[in-house]
Amino acid sequence: MPAELEFATKPELGRQILADLRGEGTLPPWVTGDEVYGRDPGLRDWLEEQRTGYVLGVPKSMPVTLGSGRAARADAVLRLIAPKAWTIDSCGAGSKGERRYAWAWRPLPVPAITC
Repeated sequence: MPAELEFATKPELGRQILADLRGEGTLPPWVTGDEVYGRDPGLRDWLEEQRTGYVLGVPKSMPVTLGSGRAARADAVLRLIAPKAWTIDSCGAGSKGERRYAWAWRPLPVPAITC
């Protein structure tokens, strides 16, 4: 490995790729990622600075700040969403067959997640 290369986490590498896209004028309007990316506050902050929407997974135990200012675990916040607010849809067939995902919208203050 060349000496000039420095260690970077997956979220930092992702942010670098997105910064390159921004520099080229091709930054997408929104991005998605799993918990590895969602638990990184620096990546979320950078996306918000760029005004780029994101849907990033977070661990169920991650604290989420509600509009009241009260913090709760992410899985507890999910229980506050009415059953009729959920949409279940497929993201298409993959190597493990068709997967169906449940989606719901819960507005949160910015920053919504505290670490």
